[in-house]
This record gives sequence, C-alpha cells and structure tokens, in this order.
Amino acid sequence: MNKNNKIFVIFYFILFVGVLGTIISIDSTLDRPYGPINLAPLQLSTISYSKVVDVDKEIIFNTFADFEKYPLVLPNNILFVNNISEELLIYNISLTEKNIKTNLTVEHILEPYDKQVIKVTDGDAQGTTITQTFESNGNGTKILIDIDLKTRGVLTPFTFLPQLNVNHAIDTIITTFVDYSTRSYTQNETIIDDLYREILQRPADPQGLKKFSLLLDDGNMSVDEIRNILINSEEYALKFLSSDLKDVSEINITTKDFLNDVYDITLRRDVDPQGLQYFGSALENNKISKKDIVVELLVSNEFKSLPVETRELRETYASNPSWQIVNQTYYEIHSKYPNEKVIRAYGIFFERGDITLKEIIDLFEK
Repeated sequence: MNKNNKIFVIFYFILFVGVLGTIISIDSTLDRPYGPINLAPLQLSTISYSKVVDVDKEIIFNTFADFEKYPLVLPNNILFVNNISEELLIYNISLTEKNIKTNLTVEHILEPYDKQVIKVTDGDAQGTTITQTFESNGNGTKILIDIDLKTRGVLTPFTFLPQLNVNHAIDTIITTFVDYSTRSYTQNETIIDDLYREILQRPADPQGLKKFSLLLDDGNMSVDEIRNILINSEEYALKFLSSDLKDVSEINITTKDFLNDVYDITLRRDVDPQGLQYFGSALENNKISKKDIVVELLVSNEFKSLPVETRELRETYASNPSWQIVNQTYYEIHSKYPNEKVIRAYGIFFERGDITLKEIIDLFEK
C-alpha cells in the first residue's frame, strides 16, 4: 500500500487514550468549580479543535503517515495496529491506558496532505466520525479537528469531561507527534531512540543515546546486541514484571508450541517454566517479537556452551539451500566453517523466515 494511504489511521484514537488517562487521574486534572457542583454534566457529542504547529506541512504529514512508527510515538498507549483489509483501508487498533485496554476497528478516507475522514465501524467508539484538515500557515501548519462522537462501554466517561480537559488532552497528543517529527538525530541516534521507545517505552536518555549510537557508528556493536541489552536490563525487567507478567496457565497454547519449537531448535530442550512465563507474557503483550526471541536464544550463553551437534546433519545441510547459505556466510566471515549446531539452528530459522540473511550476518560478525 502507498504510505500516503496509511495517514493518521490511529491518530484520533490516541485522543481516546489521552482522555482515558485524564479520567483515571480525574481528581488531579479536572477543573475545580467555585459554585455548586453540577451532578449531571452535559454530554459531549461534537468536538472541534485547532492548533498551529511550527512544523512544515509535509514534515508533520509524513510523521503521521509513517504508520509503523505510531507505537513508537506513544509507546505507553498504542499496543499495535493491524491492517485487516488493505484494499478497503480497514484497521484493528489496540489502545491502553493504566491497564485499561480497548480495541477498535476503523475505516478511513484520505485526501493526501489536506484532509482525512475516519469512521469507527466497531468497538466502544462505533459510529464516531473524525475529520482532520491540514493548512499551510507560513512556515508551519494549522491542524483542524472535528469529531462527531459516539461512545459506549469503557469510553463512555469521555463524553462527560469538561471541554477544557478534552482540549488539553488533544493538544498534548499533537505536541507529542510534533516533538517526534522534529528530532534532530543522526541515523544511528534515531535507531537507538526508537529502540528505547519500543522496549523501555520512553525516549532514550542523553547518556544512553550517546553511548549506543557511538557503538553503532564505530561498528563495535550491532542493533540486535543493543536490543538484547535493553531487553535484559533491570529497567525492562522491573517495568515488565511489575504489571504484565502472566501466570503460566494463562499462556496461549499457540505461544507455548512456538516457544517449545524455538527452544528445541536452539537449546535442544523444551521451554522451562521461567522462560515460558517471561517470553510468553512478553510475546502475548506485544512487548517482544518472535524474531527477538529467536535472536536472544541464538546469542544466549546456553546456546554457545552447548556441545557440537552430534546428530547426523551433513547430508541434510549439504542438500538444503538455506543451510548451505548459512554455512558459506559463516565461512566468508570467519574463514572457517561453523559446527553443525550453528548450521542447524540458523539454517532452520533462515528457512522459516524467522531471521533474514542480513540479521545472520550481523550475528556472525559479533
């Protein structure tokens, strides 16, 4: 799909997330009236808002259009966005705030660089229509938002918030996108910042940004190595274990089968309860990808310490193109052939599409 056709799909639904946060912290954020409290506040049905941002229209447009980056812009609020009908531009969106989650199905109509209309077709905002237009304003851009709001379920409290609080939530969200679009980073600094946002759910701190980007610049560390450092960091463990760790009995059977499979390929054993709980919870909560798990096992000390493969594999990899590529790639990097356990594990994952040849090269060059 043309990237321009992915514009703004979840932007407006971040509005719901932002307001959900306001609802949850209502004691500290709502305006305090000086007169009698209205016990039956008026329900919002339409919302209009405009903001001029000091960003070129095309730049801010491209930030919203970069569909894959939305979970990085607001990592604490957007779990995932899945295109379920590329031809019709229909998407599933999962949002979260303070452990409250909601899923929406949306359809959108786009006039590139100028206007889009989003219609919620399923979920607790079904029937909502949102229109946003972009107008050049000198060197900046004026963003105009019009919302015809319909809510139910978990989103119902949204319609009873004071207009001032709604405007504040919308303004904060737009500012977050503006900040992301104006990062003055090098390519490697951008990679590091995105890794921090993806894994630790926050922008990179200056020390981490400088340290890891220099390591990338000098070729002393790969992206996957840095990813593994962040995943194995105390900050990640504390953040993850504090809220998202599931009981082993809650892990889906499909997830268990996948983990048993990759553990058998790499470590020659079934997944242990600790690994099942940790990786299973992370995978099902979209904290980690299947590829991340594969890479982490391949670079683990346990895999490195395993004895050389004793099963008869030479006939297998001699006739398997994927295994031959792994064999030859290793030789070109190290001037020697790998042992059978390396050929088998990397060959299977490469053949299945779990890792790419570039990722194999990066791992071999460590």
